[in-house]
Formats: sequence, C-alpha cells, structure tokens
Amino acid sequence: MVLDISSHWCQMYSSSLVKDGAHHKSEEGNAGRHFLVQWFYKYYWFFGYLCVGAEFTYICLYMTQHAPTDGLVYKGALCLLYACIPGCAAKQVVNLMQLLSACHVVAEHDAKERNKKLVGKVK
Repeated sequence: MVLDISSHWCQMYSSSLVKDGAHHKSEEGNAGRHFLVQWFYKYYWFFGYLCVGAEFTYICLYMTQHAPTDGLVYKGALCLLYACIPGCAAKQVVNLMQLLSACHVVAEHDAKERNKKLVGKVK
C-alpha cells in the first residue's frame, strides 16, 4: 500500500510540476513515462484488471486465512486468488515504474532549475 500511495503521489506531483498542471492520468501528463505507466492510464481494461486484481488478492488472502479449509468459501477464495495474483503482481511493477519515472522527472526538473540559478549567479 505504501508503494501504491507514494507512486501515485509522486506521479501527480511530477505531472503538475512540469506539465503545466496536466492531469496525471492524461496522455500529456504521462508523456515520456515508462510504457507500463502509459498503458495503465490509457487502457481502462488494463487499469481495471490491475486495480481489481490487487484489491481482490488482499481480500482472498484474508478469506483463505480465516475460512475453514474444507469449506466452499475457502475453495472459492483460493480459485479467485489464483486469477487475481498476476494482476496484483503487475500492479506492483507498474507502481514501481510509476515511482521511478516520476522521481526521475522531478529530479530532472530540479536540476534544470538549479542550473538556471547557477547560471544567473555567474553573470
């Protein structure tokens, strides 16, 4: 959850910092980002599967931990878990790429701003 929240926050911050307020989910806000991040916001089916897969993975893990192992709830949660785990794993990869690309954009922006200030002091 920390990775999800921090990557999303960095994505929003970097988009508003360098794209003149372009929305972090828009194509303009994601220009130059990792292709997985662009797909995540561009293709709703990909976005949906990853988000739902991540959330249901946690729910299914909880259910398999607390339901009797010989019951229908356990077996159903286990089947659903196997369908959701790839989405959850892919969401973590997308979150990591989102965090890295957003941090790169912020660092690049900060370096440009610092260079402008240093050049101004030299003159």
